[in-house]
Amino acid sequence: MDRVLELGCTLEQVKELFIEEIDWRIRCSDRVIVTVPRRDIGAGEIMQQELKESFAIDVELIELEELPTLLEKINFGTLVTIRYFITEVLAIVPPNSFRVIPIDIYDYNKELEIIKGLPSQACLGIVSLSEGTLSVASSIVNSQRGEDLLVLTSSVGDRDRLRAVLRAAHTVITGYTSYDLVKAEIVAMREDLIRIPEVISTDSYIGEKSINLLKRELGLGINPPTK
Repeated sequence: MDRVLELGCTLEQVKELFIEEIDWRIRCSDRVIVTVPRRDIGAGEIMQQELKESFAIDVELIELEELPTLLEKINFGTLVTIRYFITEVLAIVPPNSFRVIPIDIYDYNKELEIIKGLPSQACLGIVSLSEGTLSVASSIVNSQRGEDLLVLTSSVGDRDRLRAVLRAAHTVITGYTSYDLVKAEIVAMREDLIRIPEVISTDSYIGEKSINLLKRELGLGINPPTK
């Protein structure tokens, strides 16, 4: 308030500015939309599911390419996207309309420790809804283990490739949104498997700090920090 007053505003003007901003944020929180490019719509599906479960609110999923059409119909709401895509989103959304909140994904430190401990020449499978996540995860694992570890990836929706990964992999790391589908596929092809791979589920896709940021921004409260 002091900073605004120093700019020459009166107390009444400050009051109006704050009320206007609060009202706008409340209106925007009534409609929450996840947006990602079509090329990685799987990431958007994971985010949508995770936010619905975390917040118990309606969350829409809109492809980034469809945003201009949406903006012609409505002029407020909260857009949530991965920080990697924030420049693309801001290039479409006009200022002072939608609130745009970038989030960071889970850091996967626990899973990276497991990968470090895998034996030489083991085969690691990575399964996700998001093609972008598969590409990034494969690059990270290769940078850590190089040719010492064979890495196979599959979208959970590509059943033929998923089955190939499950036949070859000693260990499979999958997002928790895909875990049940992976386990069901293993049961379905049990007789065709020489060995049953160990399946490890990640805890989340969106980082905890970003979840708490969204809760605060949407007026839903914040979880106490974990020990």
